[in-house]
Amino acid sequence: HVVLIAGKRGSGKSYTIGVIAEELADLETEVKKNIATLIFDTMGIFWTMKYKNEKEKLLLSEWKLKSRNLPVKIWAPYGYFEEYEKRQIPVDGKFALKASELEIEDWLLTFDLKITDTISVLIERVLTKLKEEKEDYGIEDIIERIKKQDGETKETINAVSALFEAALSWKVFAKKGQKGTKINELIEAGKTSVMDLSVYSSVGAFNVRALVIGFISRKLFNERMLARKKEEMQAVQHGVDYLSFKQEREMPLVWIFIDECLTGGTEIITDKAHTPIQDIVKRFENGEKFKVFGFDKESDSYGHYD
Repeated sequence: HVVLIAGKRGSGKSYTIGVIAEELADLETEVKKNIATLIFDTMGIFWTMKYKNEKEKLLLSEWKLKSRNLPVKIWAPYGYFEEYEKRQIPVDGKFALKASELEIEDWLLTFDLKITDTISVLIERVLTKLKEEKEDYGIEDIIERIKKQDGETKETINAVSALFEAALSWKVFAKKGQKGTKINELIEAGKTSVMDLSVYSSVGAFNVRALVIGFISRKLFNERMLARKKEEMQAVQHGVDYLSFKQEREMPLVWIFIDECLTGGTEIITDKAHTPIQDIVKRFENGEKFKVFGFDKESDSYGHYD
């Protein structure tokens, strides 16, 4: 199921995510032992869930509720972990992606390349060869292999090398010999995991947020599918007790929340065309004006508005 929380700025969209996540963590033990929550925090605001809500203590008392701590674990990209600690932002764990686990399509999408581009062909050839030779490799291995390619122009090799050198600067990929974060480390039944991605912009040259969210979500989906098959086999083996069989899941059902889920490439209707958000931002900064298609309650009609 997919749920969209929509509203204008400041209307409480992120707050609603927090409320739902807290209520899931506050369910009865018998229920929440099979549920886990993962929040992709693109704005860097959900770390406050680690603390009691003393700010609205009076409001809670009106509902005969008490402010209390709920089980929350904050994750930060491994390369920014120490920076978070210096800024006294509570973080519990550092996550790192394994470059060898990414598909070629992940890189092309992140670098905003077409599969027919010259540099895309080189990337595909290098990664295909590496996957055949090694089960585990890092960004450094990719760059080294690119620079050793024959039959390519110096410009193409430099361009591709520069892309992966930029990927190193994201500080999210495991270094050579370093272990990547496993899904079962991120997901824990009855608890909320917050993955802080606020250090990455959604309108920059590379959408690192989308890469991380897409990669982890895909791994979660695949592992949950395998776990579900195993659960169904165990249930069927109970024969006549199938309907009454209660099972503690090996991998919990995961609720995924993505704050500010619109990417820079998302198009909105303006008075000029269907325009990607990141293009609007850049052109607006250069002095260009836009009108956005919307609904006016007063006139009860649709139109383009400032």
